[in-house]
Amino acid sequence: MDLHPKKRIEIIIEEALSPRLLGLIDEHGAKGYTLLPDVRGRGNRGARMADAFSGIGGNCMVIVIADAAIAERLLPAVQQLLKNGAGIISVSDTSVLRNEHF
Repeated sequence: MDLHPKKRIEIIIEEALSPRLLGLIDEHGAKGYTLLPDVRGRGNRGARMADAFSGIGGNCMVIVIADAAIAERLLPAVQQLLKNGAGIISVSDTSVLRNEHF
């Protein structure tokens, strides 16, 4: 079994900013992403969840698995996007079986 090293980037971001984030992911060469809607939690800014009726103010999580070179190009752009907004970025090493998918 051959495993291929990659970077796993997890970004929790305000739902309203997600279209811009997805555009950055495409622009920087990642082959795909997974978007998980309605992410809730609590951090240094208190509890975060969408308004029950409108959905406004909610968060989502976007997961990207990519080569290290793509991650190095993408992360500064994501950091700039989050400069004035709420968000969390985490990066970890991972391995994948199907290298051609990433």
